Amino acid sequence: MSASREKKKRRENLAQGLEPKLSKREQDLKKDRHMRNIMLSVVIVIAVLFGSLIFWNSGILQARATAVTVGDEKFTAPEFNFYYYSLYHNYVNTYGDYLSMLGLDTSKPLNEQQYSDSQTWADYFRESALSQMQETIAMAREAEKNGFTLSEDAQSEIDSYLQSIESYCSSKEITVDYYFTSTYGDHMTQDIFVSQLTNSYLASEYTDSVENSYAYTDDDITAYYEKNPDDFDVVTYKAFKFDGSVPEETADTGTDTETETSVSPTVAPTEDPAVTAAKAQAAMDAAKASADEMAAKLEAGGSFTDLATEYTPAGSATTSLVTDKTDAAKTSVSSAYQDWLFDSTRISGDITVAEDTDNSAYYVVLFESRGRFDYNTVNVRHILIKPEVSDGASEATDEQKAAAKSKADEIYQTWKDGDATESSFADLAKQYSEDTGSSTNGGLYENVYKGQMVTAFNDWIFDSSRKAGDTGIVESTYGYHVMYFSGFSRPYWKIQVENAMRTADYNSWHDEMIKGYDITTSALGMSFAA
Repeated sequence: MSASREKKKRRENLAQGLEPKLSKREQDLKKDRHMRNIMLSVVIVIAVLFGSLIFWNSGILQARATAVTVGDEKFTAPEFNFYYYSLYHNYVNTYGDYLSMLGLDTSKPLNEQQYSDSQTWADYFRESALSQMQETIAMAREAEKNGFTLSEDAQSEIDSYLQSIESYCSSKEITVDYYFTSTYGDHMTQDIFVSQLTNSYLASEYTDSVENSYAYTDDDITAYYEKNPDDFDVVTYKAFKFDGSVPEETADTGTDTETETSVSPTVAPTEDPAVTAAKAQAAMDAAKASADEMAAKLEAGGSFTDLATEYTPAGSATTSLVTDKTDAAKTSVSSAYQDWLFDSTRISGDITVAEDTDNSAYYVVLFESRGRFDYNTVNVRHILIKPEVSDGASEATDEQKAAAKSKADEIYQTWKDGDATESSFADLAKQYSEDTGSSTNGGLYENVYKGQMVTAFNDWIFDSSRKAGDTGIVESTYGYHVMYFSGFSRPYWKIQVENAMRTADYNSWHDEMIKGYDITTSALGMSFAA
């Protein structure tokens, strides 16, 4: 066969998918090449797997993968964890001994504990953290867009906080890196922590500045009040409850009179729904009849207190059936008679019988008055000195309280021996007060309303004889307060109305602004998050 014909034959064989017959040497060489290819593939696979393992163990993916996107800005799992663990630690510190009552056990995984029927505690904190993160980032970026910068005081607080962390780590002989990862999760660094903490401070200061930028005249306030009086007025009234529920039937467990042996209770047969409804209606009718009777006696000049005692069923306490409210806001009043009390035509002495179908009851209601909080709020400064409490103790000893009182007396005397001015008092408050809510502001609380402060504090500032410049020392459950009465401020109702207007305006601005900061999550990135 000629060479050309041999080539043609091989081409035909290949076209038909047939291998040409190879020599033994050619076959051996082919096997060697095939084996080398297999070995090379195995080496490549092993290298890829080994490289992936190194990459995974390096933490680069866990630390850098996008977990959350707010607007067009991407955030990693550690950045999200800042918000998650901040909320978690704050919650635990706030509720402390009450956590078990709330169903939270810090010794168990959060994803194994139910917050509600549809949420675990892990779900709750994750959703809360996402909401907080969206809010914070949106506000911080809006602040930057508008040239708003962090105040020196805020920056000082951040610096002080970081110093306190370093001091804590030093005292516990742990590294700062360990502190951040053990407190805020894997891959948390000081840089990430500071960045998000700064965002939080910036967002907080910016929202405050926006809210405080709204200004309202007295005419604005009056007009808003007149349009929404029910939101700010309060009522004084009394109400007596007549229970209209069907009494529970007690099973008969008596004694067999012939054998004098105990008889087991008999299981009552299922009652006809019509019979049940009839009993319920009869109970409500009886309650209404009694309520109408009491109301008639009240209309005739009877004493509410005496009648309440008269109509209290045997075995019940009158106090459990009487509601006696002074200056009650509409939101705190039962829906059964809420609208009746706040009807603009209501006058002192009006009486009604109100039905409460939700709770199977009737109420006799006596309207006494309606008004608003016309009294003036006050501005006051204080220096709080807390008694030391021994480790493991729930309260201070008499000696510890005496030591705190002595320190308060000493500070008070220092003020008296000095300039004895409001300014010098403020300086001492900054130096000594243990009330973190006011110490940096010279101990000042403005526009304080009745009931806002602890009882002893409240009674002192709202004493009828109080005047600007008054001073003294007050003991409360918190410790000892060195007091300085700055003076009276605006009527409380005006402050309430202005706050409502400010909130409404801020919410309108906020709802529009937040639209540009949608938040989304990435399954991969969030798998590395708390």
